[in-house]
Amino acid sequence: MNNAPLFDEVIDESEAGTASWVTTEDNIRLRVCHWNSDAPKGTILVLPGRAEFIEKYIPVAHRLAKAGYAVASLDWRGQGLSDRSTPKGSVLGHIDSYASYQNDVNALLQHTEAQELPKPIFVLAHSMGGMIALRSLHNGFKPRAICFSAPMWKVKVATLLRPLVWLVGTIAELIGKTMFRLPGTSTRHYTLSAPFEDNKLTTNAEVFASIARTLRKHPELEVGGPSLGWLRASQHESTILAKIPTPNIPALILLGGRERIVDMAPVLKRVAQWPNSKTHQFDAAEHEVLMEVPEIADQAFERVIEFFDSFSED
Repeated sequence: MNNAPLFDEVIDESEAGTASWVTTEDNIRLRVCHWNSDAPKGTILVLPGRAEFIEKYIPVAHRLAKAGYAVASLDWRGQGLSDRSTPKGSVLGHIDSYASYQNDVNALLQHTEAQELPKPIFVLAHSMGGMIALRSLHNGFKPRAICFSAPMWKVKVATLLRPLVWLVGTIAELIGKTMFRLPGTSTRHYTLSAPFEDNKLTTNAEVFASIARTLRKHPELEVGGPSLGWLRASQHESTILAKIPTPNIPALILLGGRERIVDMAPVLKRVAQWPNSKTHQFDAAEHEVLMEVPEIADQAFERVIEFFDSFSED
């Protein structure tokens, strides 16, 4: 196995993850990681959101592993320690096309096969990972069940600004300036540039501070504000996904009542027509339901584990 670094300060070695390098079909090197490979219930693929990295999901992986599941996750291209298309040293969040992310999903699936991680396969997809996962389902990927946490099926933009944002993205694409940072966004990761008070991620101060500490200690993991190209690609993908049929795969959707990052309208429209789906809204939660204060996060994990458990047996 081609070992990759994992910045995990676990005390119990039985909880340690195993990180590896894998190469996608289009020759991009990704960092992947798995935990609890001999679990009895199956494997949960954790698909992160924008600007995230594997280390952020270590506590999530530990909770799922303790519930009897193997867990596998990755750094998307352009994030964490995976290859980036931006200039060396840049923390710009950039992608040319969401189609590229499907190669990343395929590489993660191949890794689970190579490591003989247990079946069945489940998916836990957060934010941007939810957009990528929905496309994968449409492309024929059939996990046993899927949980979406605050799925980003459309980027939230103020109604009056939508035509302007679309125009800016289109012009940037036409003149070849897509690798420029989106105006109004920070050059740094959100937890390093925004105060905890009234942040849009979580009401859990320790989680917010922990993410920032990890990035200060390991700055190579950082991704800052998105590029014009990322916004353009996100808009394009959301337009396409809005027209595709809803897949017939059991789904659980977790939402925060204080959500301010993703556009809720397409989410509510989609789940209303999703067969065999359940939706749970946590009124006091922000975007990161699974990384909220304990009284919220504990309930959310109970929902997730109960949901996957109901489909874990053949």
